Order: sequence, then structure tokens, then C-alpha cells
Amino acid sequence: MSYKFSTGIFIEEPFFNEMAIQLGGVKKKGTFNGKDAYQNCRCPSCGKKKAVMGYMRSADTFMLACPVDSHICSLNGLTLHDLIKEHGGKDMFDRWRKARWTYVPEWLPIKNRRQEEKKKPQQKTFKEQQHLKSQTFEIKVRGEGEEG
Repeated sequence: MSYKFSTGIFIEEPFFNEMAIQLGGVKKKGTFNGKDAYQNCRCPSCGKKKAVMGYMRSADTFMLACPVDSHICSLNGLTLHDLIKEHGGKDMFDRWRKARWTYVPEWLPIKNRRQEEKKKPQQKTFKEQQHLKSQTFEIKVRGEGEEG
């Protein structure tokens, strides 16, 4: 049993929207990095409604960032995967995992149906090969001498 990992914005976007709504985010006017963004989300770390969610080009994923000072909030940024894993709940994480990991049936080749063991060709030793070569050379030499 094997699974294939696949990800992309088209897979992550519905989860991003659902998580933003769950955190009480308000959709921003316009886009951020070419994708929708949410503001005034509740930060899972400090609880303040100042966090923002948007698309991060460098990691090709969505992210939650809390701009509150570091001595109040320990959360600098959280990817969508970590956010769902830690704060999305079991149901959402199961759906997230199912959307990103797809089952790929293993390829089972046809087995060898031969009942008896395959016979290997008889291999000559190095000494036997050399003796055979010398005999053929001797025959060739004798044959050339007799003709002339």
C-alpha cells in the first residue's frame, strides 16, 4: 500500500478560506501576492484579532502572521499545514491529509510460472577456454601449411 503526496494552491485554497473564517477573519479588498487575503484574524497564540492570513510566494503556501510584539505573542508566522495540524481540529486535519495524500495501488508484476529451475549454460573454466583456443589455432596453422 503506497501513497503519493501532491500539493498545490488549488488543493490548499479551500482549507485556507475555511481556516480564515474559523479564525474570524475579514476578507481584504484586493489581493495580496495575487491571492485572497484575510485581516483581523484571531491569533491562536495571543488571542488578539490582529493576525493576517495570506499567500506566501517563497514557500508556495498560505500563512498566518501575527504583527503583535514578540514579548506578548510568540507566534511570528505559521504555515497553513501547521495551523491546521495544531488548531484546525481532527476532522479538518483528516480532510487535509486525505486531500494531499492519495492512494496509489502498487503494481504487481506477473510472477515466473516456470515450475522447474532454469538450467544455466555450462560455463568453461579459463583453462578450458585457453586450451580450446590453442587447439583451433593449431588446426588453422596446420591447415594453411598443408595447402601450400
